[in-house]
Amino acid sequence: MISLDAALLRRLSRVEQLPSMPLIVAEALQLLEQSETDAASIARLIERDQALTARLLRVANSPIYGFSRRITTIRLAISLLGNEAIREILLAATLYELLHTGSSVWARELFWQYCLYSACATRIFARRLGYRLAGEAFTAGLLHDLGILLTAAFLPAEFHAIQRHQQHSGCAYVEAEHAVLGTTHAELGAWLAERWNLPSVLIHALAYHHCSGPLPAHEHPPLLAHSVLAQVSQPLTALVALAEVAAHWAGLRQWSGESTLLSPLFLPEVVQHHLLAHSLIESTGKPSPELAEEIDREYNALAQALR
Repeated sequence: MISLDAALLRRLSRVEQLPSMPLIVAEALQLLEQSETDAASIARLIERDQALTARLLRVANSPIYGFSRRITTIRLAISLLGNEAIREILLAATLYELLHTGSSVWARELFWQYCLYSACATRIFARRLGYRLAGEAFTAGLLHDLGILLTAAFLPAEFHAIQRHQQHSGCAYVEAEHAVLGTTHAELGAWLAERWNLPSVLIHALAYHHCSGPLPAHEHPPLLAHSVLAQVSQPLTALVALAEVAAHWAGLRQWSGESTLLSPLFLPEVVQHHLLAHSLIESTGKPSPELAEEIDREYNALAQALR
C-alpha cells in the first residue's frame, strides 16, 4: 500500500475529478485477463466506445502488425492480435486521452512521445533479457511516470513550482518534487495505479524505478532460462529504468529539465555489465545503434498509428 503525506492527500482530495480508468477500458482489461472470456464479449464491450473502436482498428491495420487483409471489426482484431496486444493498445489510448485532461500548459506532446517510446523500449529490453511477459513490460514503460501526468494535469500550481525550483537550483527533477511536494512522481504514480487496481508488479515498477539502492524482492513472472534478470530483485523495475535511459539518449526527456540524467534510476550493475558484454549499450549507457534503431522502428510505427 502506497501512503502519501496527509497534507498532499488533502490537496488531492480537493481536486474535483482525479483521473480514473475509463469504465469501458477497465472492464475490457478485466475480461482480457480471463482466459475463458471469448473475443465476441470483449468486442461488444469495446464497440460501445466509438472513438476507442476507431483508434484500436487504426492500430490493428498499421504496419506494426503487417496483416495482408484489412481488419474491419474489433472481434477480428482480438482474434488476430491476441489479448496482450489489445491490452497494450487500450492502455496507450487511455494515457493519450488523460494527457489532454486538465488545463495546465506543459509539454504534453513531448511527454506523450516519451511515454510511448519508454513503452517500446521496455518491451524490447524485456525480449532481449528474457522477461517472458513483454506486454506487461510495455504497460510498465508506458505508465511508469504516471505521477508526472497526475501532477501536471491536476496540481498545476505545484507542477510549475517544481519546474521553477529545478531551474533555480539545477537539481534533479525528483529532488525538486521532494522540495515542493514532499514526495515524488514515482510514489504519486504508484498511488494512482493502486486506485486503478493495476497488478502489484506494475505498482512496484512505478514506485521504485527511481531508487538507486537494493530493492525488496517482489514476485514476478517466470524468466527465460539463464536470464540475467534472475539476479535482480525487481526485474520489471530494472527494465523500466533502462527504458528511461534509452529515452534520455533519444532526446525525449527534455520535459524533465535535465540535460543529463540527474535523477537516480534502478540500474543493477549485473544488468549493465550484461548489456555491455553483448554490445547492446555503450559505456555511457547509450543504446547501441542497432538497439536504438530497433526501438525507433517500433516506436515510430506505433506513434503514427495512435495519432
